[in-house]
Amino acid sequence: MTNTADLQLIYREFQTLCLNHHKKCDGDVESLHDEWSKVRKSERAKKLSKIYNVLYKEGIIDNDINKLEKQINSKTSDKPSGKIFWITVNPNPSVKFEEFQKVVQKQICRSFVRCYIMAYEQRASLQNGKPLGTGFHVHILMERTPDSEPPNKIQKYIRAGFKNICNSNNNNILNFNNCPANYVDDKINYLINKNLDEDHKDKEQKQIYDKKFREQYKLQDLYISGEGDIISKYQNSLITL
Repeated sequence: MTNTADLQLIYREFQTLCLNHHKKCDGDVESLHDEWSKVRKSERAKKLSKIYNVLYKEGIIDNDINKLEKQINSKTSDKPSGKIFWITVNPNPSVKFEEFQKVVQKQICRSFVRCYIMAYEQRASLQNGKPLGTGFHVHILMERTPDSEPPNKIQKYIRAGFKNICNSNNNNILNFNNCPANYVDDKINYLINKNLDEDHKDKEQKQIYDKKFREQYKLQDLYISGEGDIISKYQNSLITL
């Protein structure tokens, strides 16, 4: 491993080289000395920027601006970001699960999908007495790629992709929502059965049947793919389980 004394010697030799090159260069050629000065200035600015961001986020400097930014973010966090979608698809009763699964798989592999978290569910439970697998459907929390087309185009593609197995233009059948940033945690909690609100307490009753349904079709509890904001939030949610 190179020690500090060796590095200092190398740096002094490099400085000598830069100065000698600077003396030999005329005005039409940028010397090593000039280039080195630019590199140091650029890298120093990057380091200072990194230090500033850390101090700023902790509220140590420019705290008034920090507070104002947080106020603005809190006002806009409940508005759709246009990059994260919550999609629920209910196929026609005549559609076999294997056929449904193939169509779902095709849609989540499209080029505009950056990442997703997905779960297959059904609506039977001991309480309602319906047969296992009744009303199977899928929930998809999807994040689009930054360079993809706008949300309305993606919604159009998704609806077209499912049109052969359901009435995809009916929002009660294929529900497509732009997901505001502050709702993402709620959707993740729903998928992992964590902190369910009163509107979704019935989901707890279906867990035994959901498990049997997934075992029947050799399904995972969750399907997760890609990297993005929703994946980071999902990983953070596991820490507090």
